[in-house]
Amino acid sequence: MTDVPGLGTVLDLLQSADEIASEIGYPDPSLRVAYHRQILMLLAQAYVQVFGTNVAHPDWVPHTGPLFPWGAPNHDTIYGFAPIDARGVYRVSGTQGTETIASLMFRKGGANTGQVHGATLGEIDVQSIETARDRRFELLISAQRPDGYAGPWHALPAETTGLVARHVTVEPGQLDGVWSLERLDRSGDISSDTHADSGQVQTMTSFVRRLNEFLLRLVKKLRDDGYTNAFLADRFQGHGGIAAQMYFQGLFVIDPDEVLDADPRQRGEFRAPEPGDPAPSTGREAE
Repeated sequence: MTDVPGLGTVLDLLQSADEIASEIGYPDPSLRVAYHRQILMLLAQAYVQVFGTNVAHPDWVPHTGPLFPWGAPNHDTIYGFAPIDARGVYRVSGTQGTETIASLMFRKGGANTGQVHGATLGEIDVQSIETARDRRFELLISAQRPDGYAGPWHALPAETTGLVARHVTVEPGQLDGVWSLERLDRSGDISSDTHADSGQVQTMTSFVRRLNEFLLRLVKKLRDDGYTNAFLADRFQGHGGIAAQMYFQGLFVIDPDEVLDADPRQRGEFRAPEPGDPAPSTGREAE
């Protein structure tokens, strides 16, 4: 069975998971089941981003979010990912929504490269793009503005390997925009063969191994620095944070008879829910 090209790297990844945790010193063995679930979640995310889209014919696939909450369960934000060739010419078109934040971010690294996500290379505020009365828009993205093109255009940073779409809602009734992505300069062969698939599996497992180690070290540092049941504010721009958003990291230890209620009105204090408190809501509406 291990003669299947690329399968050995997946088995090695799964078999070495506990060795990596032991070497780093986190997580505790009592969290072994949850830790193994995270490995499988990272692997599922990487599979979608490596095999579910193609740099010659890019399309949005799921990124971080409710399905792949490797940073945190964040139901107010929907993320999409597409691989990008920095030499290409792309068109993003669609309809603006009513999100609080609607962002297109240029990224270096990611599952399609085998590397962890790098620093933000650039960002587009989709809500700022000029639209028709029906809120439809069209935007060209390329290294240089195409000759004779006078419409909306944005420069494509030279080191870009991926594009991340974010739709952030905070109020009930807000609607996500709908965006499509096309490559205009050329089309490539997306036929599959054994050798290509084997290389992609290597890329996929490299990303999972690196991201898993990054996350373990991140949480262990929070614990070592005294941020258990506390928040650490961080812009996180070195790993893809958006300019309009602050990120609050934390490591929480909650007993079976306790509930974590993070209410910003309480100035960071934690309290138990009281009778009459409203039920939590994601604030996201479907059109």
